[in-house]
Amino acid sequence: MEQHTSDRSVSRRSAAISVVVSFTASAACAACALPGAAPPAGRAPVGSDGSDNAPRSATPPEPGAVGSPSATDSPAISFASGQRIEEYAEVVALVASGIDPQQFLELARRGRFSYDFLASKPASASLEGYLLPGTYRVLPGQTTAETLMRQLLTRFGESFPPALRAQAKQTAGLDVHQAVILASIVERAAPPAERQPLAADYVDRLRRGECLCADVTLRYALRKPGDWWPALPAPAQSVLRESPYNSHVHHTLPPGPICNPSADTLRAVAAPVRAGP
Repeated sequence: MEQHTSDRSVSRRSAAISVVVSFTASAACAACALPGAAPPAGRAPVGSDGSDNAPRSATPPEPGAVGSPSATDSPAISFASGQRIEEYAEVVALVASGIDPQQFLELARRGRFSYDFLASKPASASLEGYLLPGTYRVLPGQTTAETLMRQLLTRFGESFPPALRAQAKQTAGLDVHQAVILASIVERAAPPAERQPLAADYVDRLRRGECLCADVTLRYALRKPGDWWPALPAPAQSVLRESPYNSHVHHTLPPGPICNPSADTLRAVAAPVRAGP
């Protein structure tokens, strides 16, 4: 069985004040290392031949994302697809929005929100995977961490509507949380053109009880401030063998998403298309 082990990382973390501000992976903020708030250990899907060095782009700004629809001169916060919640908090820290990045991260990790698409998410799980990438305008002094969080969740619901959720269940046998987990893996493991066939391959492997055998979820588990997607220190089979995020050892989905996937990747998982012969 062929194993795919490379992934495409987010090397561009974007923030914008009227325009997007790029920054590097070394721009870690203190808020991203809350004591006792580490995410679960990592687990990976079958990767593809993505280089993990290609920059990712946030989706274009949408009018009125947060605050007044006409506030085009207000600061904007841009989140790139494939980023994890700690990277989102780093982006928030770079923008003069008045939003506390530590509060934002705490809400992402432990916040309780009532949206229908969160019904299948375990109560103890973070909002990783449900914070849709894109550009969101904010009003300094008015937009709070909770306001921004609700906007991210609202846009997720709009981008992954009930019809697509039902399609994921019918086509791939996945509930919403499982679909988000799989989409997060696909997002990190493959370039856009390969995501639908990769999603189909993952679904087939899960149905057959085979391993996803990818490194990306292990890299999620090994994270540390300043290096959120470290290289594996040893062969994948020997790294964190007991972790449910080691998909070389465990033949099921990991317990939670590893990043926040784009709307296109969510759609690819809802309608996986196998590659031709």
